[in-house]
Amino acid sequence: MTDAAHTFFLNFLNLDVDQTNIVAAKKSSYFNLTPASSVTSLVDLNDEQHLAEPRPKRRPAKKRALKPKKSLKEKENISAGARLQKSKLLDADTVAPQSKKSLAQSQLLNDLNLFYKNYDQLRAKSVRANQTPFPSLTWTDKFEFFECMRSSEIKYRKNAHYLQRHKSIEAQMRAILIDWLIEISYAYRLHRETLHLAIEYLDRFMSMSQVEMRVDRLQLIGLTSLYLAAKNEEVYPPKMSDFCSHMESYSCDDNEQLMKKFEIAMLKTLEWNISPVTANTWLQTYIQLLCANFKHLVLGTDPSESGPCGTELVVPVTFYKNSDKKSGTINNKVGDFYLDTFMKSIALVDLCLFDLEALEFEYSAVSASALYYVLGARGLAKIELVLERVTGYTLEELDECIKWMRAYFEVCQEMLYAQDLCQVKKFGSIEPSDWHNVQLYHQYLDLLKEAQSRKFKARCEYNVMLTPPESVKKFTTSDCKDASLNSANERICIF
Repeated sequence: MTDAAHTFFLNFLNLDVDQTNIVAAKKSSYFNLTPASSVTSLVDLNDEQHLAEPRPKRRPAKKRALKPKKSLKEKENISAGARLQKSKLLDADTVAPQSKKSLAQSQLLNDLNLFYKNYDQLRAKSVRANQTPFPSLTWTDKFEFFECMRSSEIKYRKNAHYLQRHKSIEAQMRAILIDWLIEISYAYRLHRETLHLAIEYLDRFMSMSQVEMRVDRLQLIGLTSLYLAAKNEEVYPPKMSDFCSHMESYSCDDNEQLMKKFEIAMLKTLEWNISPVTANTWLQTYIQLLCANFKHLVLGTDPSESGPCGTELVVPVTFYKNSDKKSGTINNKVGDFYLDTFMKSIALVDLCLFDLEALEFEYSAVSASALYYVLGARGLAKIELVLERVTGYTLEELDECIKWMRAYFEVCQEMLYAQDLCQVKKFGSIEPSDWHNVQLYHQYLDLLKEAQSRKFKARCEYNVMLTPPESVKKFTTSDCKDASLNSANERICIF
């Protein structure tokens, strides 16, 4: 290196302190969106003092002494000695030397083998680890694919009692918020998957947030969840200004700034995990498996047998787009069965998600229980074998969820199915193959109120004493009436 080049290098290192601070402040603004802990609030987002922290001054590089250049003859002697030493090693070991590329590949393989070895040791051994409802697939391993979907429910698990931390929010307020989000989704013709993602973000954010949320923040939390889900799922999502126009008590400009900051807070709280397997995806997967084996499972040839699926099984699924109408593989009978089963099942699942107790069950179990009721109403034969073949669940595993869902199914059957309200609606601006995926709006709050009243009556009837007590423990009729009234009042207060 010449003296002029060396002087230029030293001058380049001795930058002005103000210029260095400006560059550091600009870079810190881009790298501020890193995943943080769940303890995140809007106060942390408003604090921008950390952007002005100056970078410590870099020390000037020391001048290194230049090594004398070796002559050409010395280099030839060194290279000849290295070749001789390498040939001796080859004669002794009789192994070809590995290049840098092969060494890097072998090191990468060793790291991958170590990772998968530790992963297999830490992974929870499930009872259904060697069972899967999927057929043999040409594009992935069916056991690994099913286990990946099941493990996502453990990763995205939510707390069904998170309202104990947010004391100013009640379960009825959450139900009203979800009904409002469904109304907005229907107005903008959003997909069902978008709404289910928004509900999942909402519940998981409230479960993971360590900061108590107030009632006046519910609209902001709900709309931010729906906006984030629309950007994740929709091809052409609505603008932020469209969502902000539905908020109250603020101007539109203030709402946009507030939603931008709260979106970052929500993503940090969710740890940037925004790709769960929703109940809608599980339900469409089950029904696609059912239609792929329509002859064996629906027509009742032999539920234990299964037809070939091959590459036709795609998750998430759009029934018409994943099949070729011209090839004759789909007839009107299979298509009508798919649409009728899906529309009724998804309406039941949507109603169940209004209840906070649904978080005690996994999404796959909720969808499987809804499918059990809809297929049972159709009079499908051998429903136990069909359910196990399609969902991977047995009736014993779904017993608790099926009992919990009974009141909601009875309400849907009387107020939705009997009146033909679960039909595919036509939209002029949407392709006909995508009509069934658009979120519809029903009077879910009225359905929820009726279902919860029936559940309350069933609990009261279940608690009635059916067998007489022992003679020592008998008490008068007036005492029995007082005790029943007191217990009923307590349930009303809790409910």
